Amino acid sequence: MKTIFDRAGAVAVKKIKREFDAKGMVSTGASRRSVIYTADAKGLSIYWPPHIWALINGRPPGKRPPFGEILGWVRRKLKPPEKDEWFIADRICQKIAQYGTRIYRGEAKGLEVDVIITAAAKMVRAEATAGYKSKVHNKIGKLWH
Repeated sequence: MKTIFDRAGAVAVKKIKREFDAKGMVSTGASRRSVIYTADAKGLSIYWPPHIWALINGRPPGKRPPFGEILGWVRRKLKPPEKDEWFIADRICQKIAQYGTRIYRGEAKGLEVDVIITAAAKMVRAEATAGYKSKVHNKIGKLWH
């Protein structure tokens, strides 16, 4: 079973990382690298840091996002003149605090990890069932010979 969980985890994490790229949600790759999995004979766990939830579900209004993270994003993505970086980052933080992110408001799609995780579960179920059927078939075959 560990092999099945391990394979399903590798496939799921690879697909999640492809989602980051396909939706243009990462610029440094740190978020992409932070998605990991562990597998043992009892199951599969996929881990990501808390800020990934904002990339999945969006961020509701009410609280300003971390300024340093937004400032870094402004520098990497928008590349404004240095004198304007702080002002632009502050305006973005204020708008998110007031209205939430586009994902939260339904204007953009976030990462669709639920689809990926469901596919991984189906993969585990199919491989486990196939392995079990093969064992039962072999045992029945041995009984007749």
